Amino acid sequence: MTRDCDLKARPKHNKIQLTWTKAGDYVAVLRSTAGPDRGFREIGRTFSSYATFLDENVEYNVEYYYRLIVYANNRAEPIGISDPEFIVSRQRGLEDHPPVFLSTPIRLTRVGDLYNPTLDAQDPENDPITFNVLQARPTSPSMSPTAW
Repeated sequence: MTRDCDLKARPKHNKIQLTWTKAGDYVAVLRSTAGPDRGFREIGRTFSSYATFLDENVEYNVEYYYRLIVYANNRAEPIGISDPEFIVSRQRGLEDHPPVFLSTPIRLTRVGDLYNPTLDAQDPENDPITFNVLQARPTSPSMSPTAW
């Protein structure tokens, strides 16, 4: 009974952040240090609609496997289980630094002209970078990984 929920793990200092594609009403989060097919223990549950969990009980430089068991509110039995996700926690002293913008786009344009800024950033640890528009002005900008 595997359900593809695209589980991803990312180390953050002495924590590991899990993200996935939302499935079901709530999720039990399991972790193992023994292997991808054994030794899993539940470390928490989340009812969040954001499909994220922060494992705050992590040791430095340890191999972890994570799985999710997906439930629906009206069912006692799970409706799905994720494939295991492998990650090694960060080594002590390896800090997770925020991305740095490499350029400053022009912030002004004339009314009616197309505003097409280029956002160029780099993460010191080469982690993937995601840009989010927190408050769009005007109300209908478009954004792509390569251009607005």
